[in-house]
Amino acid sequence: MINFKSQKGSATLFVLVAVLFFSVILIGIYNSNMNKLQSQDRDVARIKQSYERNANEVYEETVEKLAE
Repeated sequence: MINFKSQKGSATLFVLVAVLFFSVILIGIYNSNMNKLQSQDRDVARIKQSYERNANEVYEETVEKLAE
């Protein structure tokens, strides 16, 4: 078994590994949230585009689909 108290710099190494571990986890959470926000922005833009269409165009398309 390794005695950490007799090893110079072992506490520093432990803290460094812990900080890197938490940094990786936080970066993963951040990337996940950014991907969700980007997909939400795309969905909002798509919905906005569909609601900006003219009501007459939508009516004519619907009538054409029902006539077929």
